Order: sequence, then C-alpha cells, then structure tokens
Amino acid sequence: MYTALIDNVSCSDYGLCIPERPNIVTAEQDIDTKLIRGRNGSLTIPYAYNDVDHEIPFNFLDDVKDFKQTYRIAKPYFKRGSKFIMSDDPHVYRKMKKVQFGDAENTIREYGYFDVTFTFDPFEYITTQTITINKGSFIQNEGTIYSQPYIKIYGTGNITLSINSQTFIFEGLTDFIELDCDAMIAFRTVNGVITIADNLMKTLDFPVLEEGKNYFDWIGNVAKIEVNPYWRYF
Repeated sequence: MYTALIDNVSCSDYGLCIPERPNIVTAEQDIDTKLIRGRNGSLTIPYAYNDVDHEIPFNFLDDVKDFKQTYRIAKPYFKRGSKFIMSDDPHVYRKMKKVQFGDAENTIREYGYFDVTFTFDPFEYITTQTITINKGSFIQNEGTIYSQPYIKIYGTGNITLSINSQTFIFEGLTDFIELDCDAMIAFRTVNGVITIADNLMKTLDFPVLEEGKNYFDWIGNVAKIEVNPYWRYF
C-alpha cells in the first residue's frame, strides 16, 4: 500500500491509499523534423517538454464507513493541490496543473475505488533551499536538465550579473530585486506585497542554470545574491 502527499498532506488523512505502485511517466520533448532536399537526413529542431498525464488509482481504507460522503470530502483535496509527492519517492515532487476523476466504483457502502488523472509539469523537482552565492563561485546542477531558479539580488545602482556565458543587466536598483525565472517575472516583495519590477531588468531573457557547473560573477554594488536553484529531472 502506498500514499500520496498533496501539498504535504497525506491522502491517508482522507481515508485513501494507493493500492499498487504507479507506473513511471516521462515527459516527451516537442521535436520538429523537416526534410530538406539535398540534405542528408532530416533537420531536427528541439523545443520545450510537454506536460505529462498520469493516471493513479485510489482505494478507500478499511475503516471508511461511508464511501460516498468520504469521496465528496476528498475531491477538493485533489482539486486544490499544487504539489504532489509519492510516499515511495519522497525526495522529489511534481507540480500539479490539473486533475480529472474517473467514475468511482461503489459496489458496497463501505468500499470504493476510483482513478485520478493528474496533469503534471514535465519535470520531477528536488526539494531545494535558498543559498547565498559568493562572487566568482559556482554551484553544481544536481539534476539532469537545466533549471529555472529563483534569484534575489541585494544591491544598488546598475548591476551586471553573469552566469557562465549568460549576462543580465539591471539598472536603478534601490535595495534588491527578485527573479522568478520559471514565470519570467522580475518583482519585489515588501511586507508581503508583491510589486512587479520588470522595468529594472534590461535583459529580455531570464537566467537558467545549465547541467554541470554554473559560475556566478557580477559588476556593480552587490551586497549578496541568494538563489533557490530548483534542480529537476526530466
């Protein structure tokens, strides 16, 4: 018997379990191939990775007395979730995008069975913490594909940040700027209030942390830089 944690709450809290270990799903990369006359073989153009759909069965535990009512209470638990962890693989998580319920089997009052199809982000994420980066130092990508980190730059004035061969320019900083490189937004959070700060970032692209070593350097008045790398597997 297995369990899932959705937003760190176990499905067993809702009287649910997973009767068998689910299959392992892998995201497919969107790849375009073109045949060009006179060229040996096709031209391959790789794009981004697609979401994955994963169907997982759920049973109700033996001590459930009323399947229908318990099922009603459990459905919002799935619908409102954003982070999914399997009990047999607790060091990684997936980002939930959508859930769909199959028809529930309820042959007797105390027993129920149903499938949930989860639509996940393409990647499995390692649980990571925010770390402080020293000028001229590097961090090693612990995943198997580039990551899109959270970065917070504490500094003033005009700053140029370099990560390997990538260069990012910021102008007019007064104290700090935050980057959500997955959502591709620059912002500032003060007393819990988020203010968009895209006008302070003069580079269109956002940083990524490539496979292998990622060296950090900068020019300008920088007090410190914090990074949550969000390492991931595909």
